[in-house]
Amino acid sequence: EANASSVETSTAKAVAAALYKQPTKNFADRLAGGETRVLKLHRAMPVEGGFPLMVEGRVIGAIGVGGAPQGELDARVAQAGVAWLMSVLR
Repeated sequence: EANASSVETSTAKAVAAALYKQPTKNFADRLAGGETRVLKLHRAMPVEGGFPLMVEGRVIGAIGVGGAPQGELDARVAQAGVAWLMSVLR
């Protein structure tokens, strides 16, 4: 069972992925590498689990998953969602 705060976290991950057109893991990796300015980026979310939905180079939405004990698990669930949606859209 996920915390109620997971809804907010999931939404923030999706928004960041859509705004920046990249998985939120990219922010997490940059932060882990010492690039603390990532924390200053508006609505960036330096935690795994957010993926943009891209079609022909355009963002059509995003998926954010939160609530698992590790960001890697959130990312796997989100990636499965992206894969499924992309298969439906083709």
